[in-house]
Amino acid sequence: MNVLEWSDEEVHDWLRQFSLLLDDVVQKGSRSTREDIVELLMAITSFNEGLQQSGRFTQNVTTLKVAQELLSAALVQHDRNVSIQLFCFCISIVIFIVGARGTGKRRY
Repeated sequence: MNVLEWSDEEVHDWLRQFSLLLDDVVQKGSRSTREDIVELLMAITSFNEGLQQSGRFTQNVTTLKVAQELLSAALVQHDRNVSIQLFCFCISIVIFIVGARGTGKRRY
């Protein structure tokens, strides 16, 4: 994933796709697997690293880092057989906020 070359629209598309994947995990609830969470965590980690390198969307990097940390915590909780729905719900809110702030274009 080379976020450095992405347009603003491509960044928003990625956030939208990530939100859909996250929603799928929320819908699965207790049926979600460790692999589901690891996939999300790897995707957002790579995305965050790309954004940091690009120097773009600096207002969103901290917020996306929170989402990344929540996913890390969700993974730990999943390993302890604790429901991850609350974590995923919190992350959905974070991603919504980032999408709304993004490039100044509101998308609701």
